[in-house]
Amino acid sequence: MELLRNNTGRKYRPPFRALIEKMPEIAKDVMDKCITRKENRIIFNYEFLDDTFYQESRPLDQDDYDRTRRTSDREDEEHTNSMTRRNDNHPLKHMIKGRRTESDGEIHHQLLDHPLVKALVRRKWNDIGVKFHVLNLALYMIYLVVLTVCVCTTVPPYINSQSPNNLFTYLNTTVCQNVTLCQNETSCQNGNTCKNTTKCLDTTTCLNKTTTEAAVTKMACHSFESQRMSVIVDLQYFVIALSFIMILKEIYQLVRVYGREYFKQKENYVELAVYIFSVLFVVNVTECEHTDYRTEWQWALGTLSVFMAWINLLVFGKKFEHLGIYVMMLWSIIKTFLVNVFPIIAVLVVAFSIAFTCVHQDQMKFANVWHSLLTTSSLMISGFDYDEFLSLANYHDIASVSYIIYSLFQLLMTIVIINLMVGVAVENVQEIHKDASATNTVLQIEYILELERMICLISTKLKNICKIKEFMERFISKQKEEIELTQLQSTRLPVQQIMAVLDKNKAENEQDGILERINQIEMTMTKKLNTIGKQMTEINFMIERQLTLLNSTTKDTNERMSTVETRLIELNSTTKETNESINTVET
Repeated sequence: MELLRNNTGRKYRPPFRALIEKMPEIAKDVMDKCITRKENRIIFNYEFLDDTFYQESRPLDQDDYDRTRRTSDREDEEHTNSMTRRNDNHPLKHMIKGRRTESDGEIHHQLLDHPLVKALVRRKWNDIGVKFHVLNLALYMIYLVVLTVCVCTTVPPYINSQSPNNLFTYLNTTVCQNVTLCQNETSCQNGNTCKNTTKCLDTTTCLNKTTTEAAVTKMACHSFESQRMSVIVDLQYFVIALSFIMILKEIYQLVRVYGREYFKQKENYVELAVYIFSVLFVVNVTECEHTDYRTEWQWALGTLSVFMAWINLLVFGKKFEHLGIYVMMLWSIIKTFLVNVFPIIAVLVVAFSIAFTCVHQDQMKFANVWHSLLTTSSLMISGFDYDEFLSLANYHDIASVSYIIYSLFQLLMTIVIINLMVGVAVENVQEIHKDASATNTVLQIEYILELERMICLISTKLKNICKIKEFMERFISKQKEEIELTQLQSTRLPVQQIMAVLDKNKAENEQDGILERINQIEMTMTKKLNTIGKQMTEINFMIERQLTLLNSTTKDTNERMSTVETRLIELNSTTKETNESINTVET
């Protein structure tokens, strides 16, 4: 663990990030070691997993907007100075990138599902993520409610009311009013007798046509305004302002967050379409600026905008922990249905639609192929009542063919296909739930990291105004978290997985203790053997020394013996000569 705290030089490269990329199995073991237990508390250590701000030699508010960089950190720019690069190189981002690869996808999926990652994401999400997301959702809900009220209270242009209480007729995007124009005329005769007469003419004034009488147009708009019951005129600029705020948010995501990845997310196109359509719906394109009259194309855009706006509400639910899982499961099931099942259903529906058109073309429901397609689809979902079929087949010249087609329809469309759709929906539910949970975690991670980047940008601008550093140390760069064992269940963390990690760590610690004891015994024996070896070396040295001395003494003795022998020889020679001399004397 101490090795992972080492700085690899001026170009800072945390070793744990390299483990995630190159050796994810070892990174998983490291994360296991970061979960410990002390009495009745579970301690989560995020030192390696959330290491973006755990650099004591570098300030917390240093990012790519800080122009006062130290010269010694310029070579370190890729990992420290740029908050965008910091987030891109965050350990959690490395796990997400590894999950999207084919080779190591499964092991990185296990890393994202690790209890330490779950605990870190839960803490960050509860501290800052959910609060900002709820504010974002509240703003969208205000926009959605205002848009819905505007659309639902506006009179559509296709209504053709014959009621005498209504002054206007809506037909073909033309709003018309019957107007009576009167003119006073004075006629005089030769007897100077004058007579005042009034001539009246009934005319029709339409809003989308050019009229030469401005007074008539104003009269028609005023009458239309007096009859309106909508609030679109009052909230028109409010809808436009909210729409532009939402569009600016999308532009920010495009420029600062996702980049080119923004265009790969289909929900972004839906959001842009909603905001643009809503603006086009509420703007005035006729002369009646203070009425709720909308043309036909505006009404079509308003219908699409309010429909897609409510569907888009599910996108905001994707980031919530439990609701988001089921939203992701819904999209997954829809995708599976469209890719695998819909082509089969489409072929069968077309086949039965054409067949029903051929045998029941005299009925309004099957008068043509398009009507038949809609009717067949409806019958597939709601069922084909037998009495209804008899009303179609009786007294028919080719009733036998109709019976055959009806029998096949009941068998294939209402039994086989419906059961197939149900089977596809419930197939691999556990696997779909697992993938949805992982996707929900990924969305929360990306959202949280983006919030941290924004907060770091704000901290640079406001570091002398507010205590943003204390805020970051409390909610963002907090390196440890302690949870009571009794409260662990309420956190909705994977308790069994956490306990399994603790048991594994305990077993490894016990094994490490045994190995440590063995190492201590080996070290003790090694020391004793080294002592004995030293003593034997000393004894050998003393023996060798004594042998050397003995050899030296023996050599001296041998030399002396040689000298004695030489002298004895000389003595014997002298004695021999003496004896000869004596013999000579005696002779």
